Amino acid sequence: MAQNLTKPTDVNVDEFIAGVKDERRRSEAVVLREFMERVSGHPATMWGPSMVGFGTYSYKTRSGQTEESFVVGFSPHTRGKGCLYVKKLATIDLGALEAMIRTAVERSSAAS
Repeated sequence: MAQNLTKPTDVNVDEFIAGVKDERRRSEAVVLREFMERVSGHPATMWGPSMVGFGTYSYKTRSGQTEESFVVGFSPHTRGKGCLYVKKLATIDLGALEAMIRTAVERSSAAS
C-alpha cells in the first residue's frame, strides 16, 4: 500500500530557505512564505525535504487509510504532483493567488 511520504519535519524553514542556492528563488521563497502565512493564517512548516506547507487537513485514501497533508504550500524546487509551477513570482497575479489560497483554507476548514 502506497503511503504519503511527505510528512511534517522538524527542519527549520528559515534555514531551508537560506540554503536555496539560486538567489532569485531564495528571495521569492521569503516573499511566498510571508504571503502564505498571512493569507492562510498558518505558520510555515517543512514537509519532507523540500516542501514548505501551511496548515493541515486530513483525507482518506482509496484504501480507507487517513492521511494528512498541508493545505497550501510551495517548494523553491521544481518537482511534485498537483502543483502550480511558477517560474518567476513577478509573472503571477498575487490577487488571484490569494483567492486560491483562501479557497483552499476555507475548503479544508469546512471538511474538518
